[in-house]
Amino acid sequence: MAYNGVGLSDITTYLNDNKIKTPSSLKRKNPNSKGKYNEMWTISSVKKILKNQMYVGDMVQSTQTKVSYKSKKKKALPKSNWDVVPNTHEALVDRYIFESVQNNVKRTTKSNVTNRDKRLFENLLYCKECGNTLTVSYRKNHNYWTINCNRYSRDPRRRMCEPHFSPYDKLEVALLEVIKKTCKEYIDSLNITELSKDAISSKKKDNQANEQINELKKREKEYVSKLDMLYQDKFKGVISEETFTRITKDTENSLNKIRYEIEKLRNNKKEEKVNKNDLKEYEDKIRELINIENPLREFLQALIDKIIIDKDRNVEIIYKFSILNN
Repeated sequence: MAYNGVGLSDITTYLNDNKIKTPSSLKRKNPNSKGKYNEMWTISSVKKILKNQMYVGDMVQSTQTKVSYKSKKKKALPKSNWDVVPNTHEALVDRYIFESVQNNVKRTTKSNVTNRDKRLFENLLYCKECGNTLTVSYRKNHNYWTINCNRYSRDPRRRMCEPHFSPYDKLEVALLEVIKKTCKEYIDSLNITELSKDAISSKKKDNQANEQINELKKREKEYVSKLDMLYQDKFKGVISEETFTRITKDTENSLNKIRYEIEKLRNNKKEEKVNKNDLKEYEDKIRELINIENPLREFLQALIDKIIIDKDRNVEIIYKFSILNN
């Protein structure tokens, strides 16, 4: 279909309409599995298959790496780092067809991407109906910006959500007016010196938390070393299987408790970046941030958590009021 010029959106719709099983649903042997499972095709899942070089008979490895040995999370590696061995197995797709499709996908992707600065409220707009972001797009033929629900626009024919299509510029003007009014009322009630003192107090608490974390990390290292020694003693026959199991279980429980405490402290710690030795400089920074005559995108990102818009264009602004963050 892609080789014949059918677009990604139309392919996605076809697969969903014809109830073609997704890769994750085919892999899902256990109905009670808690693994990621998506019974609906998306443009990204179709594109992933179309770009998979394994289909032409090549072995492709080292496309991802773990963030760290302690984490299960992975990140994609650049193509230059991949290990590719050609013609290791029977091809399912002709190489010429595959390369032609790659060119089509690249062309489609490039045509949809505009090198531009982000709009003032981009990435802050959310759909109330499904929770997805509202995409801000530029309509070149008509020379204006629009917003639409990301989930809806991925597969409009299936109407997975409601369309939120509307002009962006008018929305931006209206939002700025409301935000300026709200911020002025908030700023008028601010006591900059008191806020600065509070921030310094928070910084002291952060320092105390850092000391606790460092102490816990020392204990974590000791328990990890203890486990390593236990495994060596078991391997050498110094301790019995029963003793190894009992001590290992107790040690791992203690280790997990410490790691939980470390994570808890990190989550509770406020990231206030205050130089307590230079209060005046910090106060000036606050005054600079709260000058919203011409608000910068960075300031709005720090001030607003999200802007929720429903299908009837009703708007709800959720503020962070985190203007003290540097």
